[in-house]
Amino acid sequence: MANLKSDLAAVTRTLKQLTKKTEQLGKQVDKLSKPKAAKKPKAKKAVKAKAKRRVVAKKRVAPKKKVAIKKKVVRKKKVATKKKVTPQKKAAARRAPKKSASEAILSIMMQSKSKKGVATALLQKKTGFNNQKIRDNIYKLTKRRKIKRVGRGVYTVV
Repeated sequence: MANLKSDLAAVTRTLKQLTKKTEQLGKQVDKLSKPKAAKKPKAKKAVKAKAKRRVVAKKRVAPKKKVAIKKKVVRKKKVATKKKVTPQKKAAARRAPKKSASEAILSIMMQSKSKKGVATALLQKKTGFNNQKIRDNIYKLTKRRKIKRVGRGVYTVV
C-alpha cells in the first residue's frame, strides 16, 4: 500500500512537470506565430496597371447652414515601373544550364575508369537521386543505345 502511494505521488509530480512544459511550449508557439501574421506584403507586379480608389473629402458650404461633407471617389492609376536586374540575376543568367538527370548519369559512367561497369548503387551515391529515378534514366539511356547492361545492376557506356 505504501508503494502504491509513493508511485502515485511520483506520477502526479511528473504530470505537473509535463503540464508546465506544455504551457511553456504553447507560449513559445504563440510567440512564433504572431510575427508570421504580420507579414510584409509581397512585391507588387507591374503586369497590369490597376486603378486604385482613393476617398477624398469635399466640403460644400451652404449659407448659414452646417458644413456638409461629401465623399468623392477618385481613381488613381498605377504607373508600371521597369524592373531592375540585380548582379545576382545577371550571374544566374550567364550560368550554363543544368544537366538533365540522364546526362549526369552518363557523364559519371564516362568518368568511371572501371572496365567492369558502374553499379546503380554507385550512381545513386554520386548523384543523390533516388532508386526509381536512376532506373528510369538507365532505361532511357539503354533505349537510346548510349549504355548497355553488363550484369545485374551494372552498366557501361557503349
